Amino acid sequence: MVESARENKRKQTNESRYYISSLKSTAAQFANDIRSHWEIECMHWCLDVGFREDRSISKKAQTGENMSILRRIAFNLLKKDTTKISIENKRFAAALDDSYLECLLGLN
Repeated sequence: MVESARENKRKQTNESRYYISSLKSTAAQFANDIRSHWEIECMHWCLDVGFREDRSISKKAQTGENMSILRRIAFNLLKKDTTKISIENKRFAAALDDSYLECLLGLN
């Protein structure tokens, strides 16, 4: 069982999650594994929402893998920008404004 507390501006929530595993590890190692897993899930969710990755259809052999790499590069560049808008809106802004795109790419 993992107990977690999450706090944002409006409220605090406490949650208990249960895991079944055959791994032989300490509580600290297990907690680290769980955090690592949810970091990956968060990234996949952001890629799906911001880039519609799950809807992507690639017909050529390497196209899907290549596009996945490019989406992750773009995601990391957009994530570094501290502007308080969504990844999807940052993508849209970069498509419309060359100076913003250059800023994201570190060209200016």
